Amino acid sequence: MTTPSIATLIFEETKAAIFDFAIGIATAIGLPVTSWQTGDPTRSTFLVLAEKLAAQFERINENWTD
Repeated sequence: MTTPSIATLIFEETKAAIFDFAIGIATAIGLPVTSWQTGDPTRSTFLVLAEKLAAQFERINENWTD
């Protein structure tokens, strides 16, 4: 059995995928995610978190896949 390299284990997630994952968690714990309006604090926090995490994934991926 071969040990996978770090580069094969690290994959890039998109902002949309991270946001959808966060919405899935919010739904699972019972938050009313369908009634959120633009600018809602929780929705805005999820969007910022998704953007920042996606940028980090991109940066990590660039460093490990060269």
